[in-house]
Amino acid sequence: MEDRLKNFEKLSDRTQRLKEAIEICELLNAQSRLAELEPYVNAALELATVLDDRLSLALAFKFQSLLHYSRLSIDRALESAFRAVKILQGLDEAVLLSNILNNIGVYYTALGIPKRGLEYFEQAIELNPQNSKAISNAGERLRDMDRVPEAIARFMQALELADTLGDELQSAHLYKNLGEVHFADGNIDTAEEHFTRALRMGRRLKDKVSSAFALIGLSRVALSRDASIESHGHAREALELAEQLDNNELRWFGLLSLADSCRAIGDDKELASVLTRSLRLHEQLYSGSITQRIAELEATYRLERKELETKRLFEQQARLASIGVMGAGITHEINQPLNAITINADGMLFKDDREKVLPREYRESVEQIHQAAMRIDEIVKHMRSFWSRPDYLKHVSFDLNEGIENALGMIRRQVASHGIALDTSLCKGPVPVLGISIHLQQIVINLVINAMHSLDNKPSGEKRITLTTSRDHACARLRVCDTGEGLPAGVEDRIFDPFYSTRPAGEGMGLGLAIVRSFIEEMKGSIECANQPEGGAMFSITLPIERRETSR
Repeated sequence: MEDRLKNFEKLSDRTQRLKEAIEICELLNAQSRLAELEPYVNAALELATVLDDRLSLALAFKFQSLLHYSRLSIDRALESAFRAVKILQGLDEAVLLSNILNNIGVYYTALGIPKRGLEYFEQAIELNPQNSKAISNAGERLRDMDRVPEAIARFMQALELADTLGDELQSAHLYKNLGEVHFADGNIDTAEEHFTRALRMGRRLKDKVSSAFALIGLSRVALSRDASIESHGHAREALELAEQLDNNELRWFGLLSLADSCRAIGDDKELASVLTRSLRLHEQLYSGSITQRIAELEATYRLERKELETKRLFEQQARLASIGVMGAGITHEINQPLNAITINADGMLFKDDREKVLPREYRESVEQIHQAAMRIDEIVKHMRSFWSRPDYLKHVSFDLNEGIENALGMIRRQVASHGIALDTSLCKGPVPVLGISIHLQQIVINLVINAMHSLDNKPSGEKRITLTTSRDHACARLRVCDTGEGLPAGVEDRIFDPFYSTRPAGEGMGLGLAIVRSFIEEMKGSIECANQPEGGAMFSITLPIERRETSR
């Protein structure tokens, strides 16, 4: 390992240098040498950007987030992790994405937001059911929430995976967790069995961390049985291991355990010494971190506020778009009879000018009709101007796949809550299209929500929505398919009209698909719909590929 670190600077080939930087980061992370990551992370970020290697760039941001976390800069750790997630959304890297989501859960837990942490652990598990670390972390959060049966189930699930993979170190950690949850639930004998097994595995692996935590657990078990001398021995051994590792977290728990056992055996002198060391360590760990903690909480608040503002902006634009399409529909409906009125009034006045066929009072009435029609025409023109797209929503080049993933991120839980499986099969690489990304997101959301409603009467196991993208040199294609009831016969020509809906009265204004078509036409694209031979509806969107470089 040391030779690789020395030889890294000698590499001149950029591709080889990037590969080596990523591998060194992997090794340093595996050896818990996070303090040494920085030069290799920086090199990986620079090289991956230059070489346009998105996977390596995501990995570099992952390691950068771990580096920030090791320095207790949790807000920056979250920022780097979210950047990695954004890059990975367009790549077929479920395992890596699951690992980073697990890290985000750890960061939110460290910020004192365990419920948010649990959400990310569960997302990581959903993405990769083999992620034993995420399963174990979810178990720990459930344990802390006093959801004991769920916690035990998660720990056992993770333990089964670790045993299958032969990961004894993870197994030792999980036996320690099982010991803690059973001890908290009053199952002392079972807790002792798990702690003993964790200690045995830790010693065999020569892993001081898992051994120390297992000893602390056994010290608590012995103390609960009034075996204070045995408890004292376990606590002292755990503290010695913490000192050898220079691990303050482990040292803190070791001191607390030793203090409890000193109090039980009545050794006031050693108790005073242990408490003094505990106070000094507490001051060292926490007195200097209050300002940092406040800064992190403020950063988290700003981050969440920004996310909320983005969501509100999207919702506002969606409402404005609905009003715009509704306005377009209204003005279109007004224009048809208005044109007829204007033409007929003009015709009558023209004929009267030549033949004098109208009595004077009738001519005045027709003139008033004509003037009123012209006034209505002016109002309609103003309405069209008001409902047109504002200047700040300009068409730019963006990645179609990324826009789809961003849209699905907003509604994935809503879809899942209806018992619907949501699948994606997105083509590899960026798919540059020209348009307004927020409009693309609304296109996807409207189509998915329509598909969701079509599945209301289907059994849970048969509910599925699938989004697929493909491309050639000229066009990009998005298909949204469902296993629902399909489209009623003969609606293909009307389904995109404003105010037309196939749903029961009162359950929709019939604007969703009209909005979809208007946005797609703005992007110079087209949309078609049809029923699939195997059942369910399919909406197919075709968009021109943007020739310039995709914005990022």
